[in-house]
Amino acid sequence: MSLTTIQVDSAVRDRLRILADAAGTSIGGIVADLAAHTLTPAELQERTVAARRVLTEEFGARLDDVAEGQRAEEFWAGLEGTGPAA
Repeated sequence: MSLTTIQVDSAVRDRLRILADAAGTSIGGIVADLAAHTLTPAELQERTVAARRVLTEEFGARLDDVAEGQRAEEFWAGLEGTGPAA
């Protein structure tokens, strides 16, 4: 395995150190976990297509982009405590 250097602001480095210490890992571990578990836009699109296919084929439900976008916004607002679900 080869290593590389990533340059970040010292405040970001310090924050990553706190997060790494709390998780019992290294800054490299935090970055590796982020890379391994964060979906790319293409992967998100693939999952969206697959989920829509299942909803349509199994349940007869159809979501258009507007309805899907609105539900996503409501979901995130609820998680952040700024929306109706808060």
